[in-house]
Amino acid sequence: QVKLDVQHETSERVQALVQHEEAQHKALDNEIQERKTASANIQKSVEDLEKVMQTRCSELASLLNAAKEIASATDHAAQEVKGKLEDLIKTTHHSIGAIESDLKTCNDSVGAAKQEARSNIASAR
Repeated sequence: QVKLDVQHETSERVQALVQHEEAQHKALDNEIQERKTASANIQKSVEDLEKVMQTRCSELASLLNAAKEIASATDHAAQEVKGKLEDLIKTTHHSIGAIESDLKTCNDSVGAAKQEARSNIASAR
């Protein structure tokens, strides 16, 4: 009877240990599954982030190209304006020279007319 009691008690302990080990194994399996799911979610997030980053980089590249085109067009326009201003300055200097020459001629003519008027007045006296 004692031997049977010991065997029964040993059997219960072994069964309890087996159940405990099975429960731990199941808990570990659950944790492994949770980690796999979390890892898959992280991987998906990384892939989504990579796609977003690629889109942003593509958009930035397009913006950079547009900025370069604008800078080039602005530079070209500035060169055209500079050329036109230089031409205008040359024309203005030429016009000023012509006006100064005409003014000198006019002053000379006025001086000559005054001299002639004085001579005429002197002759008339």
